[in-house]
Amino acid sequence: MNNSDKLKYIQAYELEGEAPLSDAFAALGRSDSSENDDTFTKEHKYDAPLRTTSIRVNAQLLEAFDAVAKRFDFTRNDAMALAMETFFDASINGYAYGCAQTTAEGENGVKAFLDARSEVIKSLDCDVTVQGVVLNLTHNDAMKKAKDFMNVAD
Repeated sequence: MNNSDKLKYIQAYELEGEAPLSDAFAALGRSDSSENDDTFTKEHKYDAPLRTTSIRVNAQLLEAFDAVAKRFDFTRNDAMALAMETFFDASINGYAYGCAQTTAEGENGVKAFLDARSEVIKSLDCDVTVQGVVLNLTHNDAMKKAKDFMNVAD
């Protein structure tokens, strides 16, 4: 099983969709470091329609990106998909978190954050189906940020 599929398996089954991508990479590291770990002996396939795109970036940035992707046995496509998901988390949830920080703490902060997040996603210039994709892809990080508001209130 390739590392991209392993990460998806970890996120879905081990972390039950409740952790950010960095936690999935930590679990992958633990798995790769354990000689007796048979978590990934079964093949899992994830199919989705693909669309081609191209981007222009600094040559050294692309070389670094490819080196990191290769280190974790990712194709450039798989690594780019993860980079996009990370961008969604950072931009959508980071922006909503900043908006909510200015208004409330504790339970009110959680509500302010979730409301701001919802408004940001609804403001995206795309159809409702694509907004749902963004909502789902950013859910794990959003729940972690929402818990931050509860920790502040304690």
